[in-house]
Amino acid sequence: MPRALSAAPLALALPLLLACAPLAWGQSQLKVEGSKKTFPSEVQHKHEKKQIPLRCTGVALREKVWFNVYVIASYVAKEATPKDAAALAKADVWKILHLQLERDVDGDDMSEAFVEAIRSNYPKESQFKSEIDQMNKLFADQECKENQSIHFVWQPKVGVSVLLPGCKPLLIKGVAFAQAIWEIYLGKKNVGKDIKEGLLKRLKK
Repeated sequence: MPRALSAAPLALALPLLLACAPLAWGQSQLKVEGSKKTFPSEVQHKHEKKQIPLRCTGVALREKVWFNVYVIASYVAKEATPKDAAALAKADVWKILHLQLERDVDGDDMSEAFVEAIRSNYPKESQFKSEIDQMNKLFADQECKENQSIHFVWQPKVGVSVLLPGCKPLLIKGVAFAQAIWEIYLGKKNVGKDIKEGLLKRLKK
């Protein structure tokens, strides 16, 4: 039975989470078609003593059957110039995928969906086994609530950090696995054509 996030762990983790999560930079807000939620056109990510500016490459809505699951925005370092989906997924630069839930989702179900999408492009069970185990452990027994945010933050030459409310940020080392996360949305086998197109809509702006 999934457990709800208690107030105490959330309060303890909140300062750390806020320190890692991206902050709005630009004033322009981008509306997600099919949702009332918006995302800033630019954000800045604090790493150590640096503020790293990123621009939004696009936004999209993840649906399942007839209901909304989450909205998502893709951010890439402002100086980066990837030209297409493959280049954006592969680029070893600061990047962020920001998901905001449209409904309550069991953490195990969320993790299972991510793993299934990764396995669409990387079917060998031995590949990324350790990395997937770490992610599954993070989401285990969590209850992801409506309006909560989940961030995947790509740190160049290091890997991807997963930021989940109420939990200590998880750094999963390895840029290959970070790429596999981005390929959930931008790979040859992705979670939907509309999502892929949405996340690329502002790529060349």
